[in-house]
Amino acid sequence: EWSKALSVAEDIISNSSYKLWNRQNMLLHGAKVMPIIQKKSCSRFPSTTILTGQTVKVFAYLYADKAGASPGYGDVIVTKDFSDMLTSDPADIRNDILLAAAAGGFDKRKVYINKMPAVNGDVRYSNVPLLRLSEVYLSAAEAAFQAGDKNKAANLLNDIISNRTTDESKQVTSGNITLDRIYIERRKELVGEGQRYFDVMRRGETVTRYTDVNDRGWHDVLSEEARTFNRDSKKALPLIPVGEINANPNIEQNPGY
Repeated sequence: EWSKALSVAEDIISNSSYKLWNRQNMLLHGAKVMPIIQKKSCSRFPSTTILTGQTVKVFAYLYADKAGASPGYGDVIVTKDFSDMLTSDPADIRNDILLAAAAGGFDKRKVYINKMPAVNGDVRYSNVPLLRLSEVYLSAAEAAFQAGDKNKAANLLNDIISNRTTDESKQVTSGNITLDRIYIERRKELVGEGQRYFDVMRRGETVTRYTDVNDRGWHDVLSEEARTFNRDSKKALPLIPVGEINANPNIEQNPGY
């Protein structure tokens, strides 16, 4: 229901108290990542609501480099494919939401996601955003395009692009805007926020992690099954833990397991 989605998004954009941050705002605040992710959030999940004793471990802890200034698990990094896409525009300030590995490697690229900076020196206390205004802009751009208003779609997408890069050639027009261009911008803006997988599923896309084991970027060696996935893959629906099935005889295991 693209027209309805567009109407709701435009209502938020026009009538809420939130405004997009620009490059100057980000540079002014020193920690460039904070305005991108926290200062213009429409809704956040405070880490303090899931305290267990004195330990909080949320998304930021998964992302933080083990050897970094505020260490975490270091379990998640961006792919080489994503790094290539983001660094293709050196003027894009979103390059600064990533950090290089403290121990080196990864072709000296920035690979660790630093969207939820440490609070008092501890990443475990970083709040997790649920909805950001830039996501609303991107959803509005996609909805406008799908509803047939390419001029509005281009204007909405340019609101994001112009606030992220000084390279004006990256901006779009009603004549050259495409869904793929919107999707690329969505990937750049929302990386690390749990959006990509669901975007792939709803759009019926296929993700290919690599095809040649000798040219796999930074991926571990994966099984054939794990190298590519789409909405028809059995793992599109996850394995239900046996404890849940035992607790409720009405639950059936998802197909393929």
